This record gives sequence, structure tokens and C-alpha cells, in this order.
Amino acid sequence: RDPWIRQVADSLSTAAQNSVPEKKDAMTRLKSLEDQIVKAMPGSDLAAYIAFRRMQAGYAQRLLNPKADFNKIQEEWLKQLAGFIKDYPKAPDGADALLQLGMVSEFTGKEKDAAKWYRQLVDDFESHELAKRGRGALNRLELEGKQLKLSGSKLSGGTFSIDDVDSKLTIVYYWASWNQQTVGDFAKLKLLLKTYGDKGVKLVCVNLDNSEKDAKDFLEKAGIDAIHLHGKEGLDSAFAADYGIMVLPHLFLVDADGKVVSRRAQVATLEMLLMKELGIKPEEKK
Repeated sequence: RDPWIRQVADSLSTAAQNSVPEKKDAMTRLKSLEDQIVKAMPGSDLAAYIAFRRMQAGYAQRLLNPKADFNKIQEEWLKQLAGFIKDYPKAPDGADALLQLGMVSEFTGKEKDAAKWYRQLVDDFESHELAKRGRGALNRLELEGKQLKLSGSKLSGGTFSIDDVDSKLTIVYYWASWNQQTVGDFAKLKLLLKTYGDKGVKLVCVNLDNSEKDAKDFLEKAGIDAIHLHGKEGLDSAFAADYGIMVLPHLFLVDADGKVVSRRAQVATLEMLLMKELGIKPEEKK
């Protein structure tokens, strides 16, 4: 019976997420199913499964509202996720809930809370596949001032290690061809390399496409001079897992000693950071 009920919950959740706002039949039925199972099997994994999918459907619906207050939606989502963990601390979906708590907390600037949720994910779901992302995210949150560990296969063949890069500053840019921001970022990065390349700035691009061909096709058009790495399993690759890279693009700035200067720099504001680290004053810029 349980697998059948889970399939029903999945179907209703999908239907609710794809319904126009005035159509509430799927969500009403999903909530009714949740109430029935919670009453019959309180605290069970099955009740947690349905509750989590009802929450996900509601969250997706709210995001589709063009007039919605995005910050308010995120705050409400954090409360719901935290409530889920309190009600179902050991349910399998708890790992996903904790990861999302960490991610949304980071997104809203609450890094201490994010670290707390990532730590709980690692401690309470040590053997879960999502725990490695939690460990990586904790490593990333503590990365500034520490050595960046980065090595792997290059798209052009051969292997790479960040220790082999001889530069004053190294931009490490995580990207994927399916991310629309990449086109604009590459254009800006090319300009930065043209301006600061002869001053000791280099670029390492870490591609997280599932297909190596997608990465190569994109780079053939982009034509950016950099060291290009590729993680064969995309966002599930070691490149992504080592530092919990879950949202693209992502950027690190590394100094001549291999230590991370910034773990959350943005391409749009990167030039000011480069100038600061290189000791270039605004009036000295050519």
C-alpha cells in the first residue's frame, strides 16, 4: 500500500505545481491525503513523505505568483522546513529539507544558520548521499584564508592542480552551458583578463555540465583563454561536492600562495576586488 500512496502523493504534488492559481483541486486532495495518513500513522515516514511533497507544491505555487514578495516566500519556506525537521527528524526526506534549509539560509545572508543546518545534515544523515554536499558546503563557508584544493581532468586532456598555477591571483569560475548567466560572465571575464592578465591574473574554469561535448561546444563559441576543467558527473561530481557548489555560477578568488581571498565574489564586481588585491588605485587604472 505504501508505494501506491507515495505515487498518489507524487502525482498530486506534480499536478498542484502545474495548476493555475485558481485551480486548487490537486492541493486540496493532497492535503486531505496528508491529514488521513497523519491521523492513521502519526510520525511515520509515509506521513513525512506526503507532508514534504505538499510543502514543495505550495512553495512552487507561491514562486509562480508574479506579484509575490520573494523574500517573504523564502522566510516562510525556512519556517516550514524547520517545522518539518522538528516533526520528522529522522525521515528520509529530512536530508533534503536540511540541505534546502542550508541553501536558503545562505541565499538570504544567514550564514551562521546555514552552517548549523549543514552540520545537522552531516551529523544526522551521515550515510545519505546528500551529506557529502553538506560537508562540502561547510568546507566552503570556512574557506577564506585557507588553501583551495582543486585538481582533476582538463577538457583538453591531461591533469591539473591549482598548486601548479603561477599567478598573483587566480579566478576560479564554476559554470555550466545551460546557465544563462555564463554568456555575460565570460564576456566580462575576457575583458578582465585583457586588462589584468599581464599583471599576473589567470583564470581557471570548472565546467559542471553532465556532457563534455556540451562544454566543448559552448567554449568553441565563447573563445575564452583559460584552464578548463570538467566534472563528468556535473553537479554530482567531486568538483561540486568538495565545496558544496549547488548554485551556478560560483566564483573563488585565490592568491599567489593558493589561499582563498574571496569565496563569494561576483563577476560584476570582481574588478574592484582585483584592483584591491593587486594594489591598483582607481586613478591608476588605464
